[in-house]
Amino acid sequence: MGARAYSVYCNYESDVNGDFDVLMGSNEISSSNVELSSVSVLSGSYLKFESEGEFPAAVIAAWQSIWSYFASSNCEHERAYTTDFEHFESASKVSVYIALR
Repeated sequence: MGARAYSVYCNYESDVNGDFDVLMGSNEISSSNVELSSVSVLSGSYLKFESEGEFPAAVIAAWQSIWSYFASSNCEHERAYTTDFEHFESASKVSVYIALR
């Protein structure tokens, strides 16, 4: 099946306007010449957003959907700003998971 690629957003300073860290990686590492880091994705409720197309346009489109959804006056959810993550499911599909309160 091959390695799965992820990006994890964590250490949020405040909200969508604050600083945060991004760690990119994989569930498999065959070898590395650099020191590796890790991050734990917190358990809890997540809302999934999907996007397909060429990269990076698909990732940008997913985040535009996320920002629009949470900016909507009739949004049913509130972001937790704990850990969010992207799962690159294929060369043309990304799923973004947003932590909820």
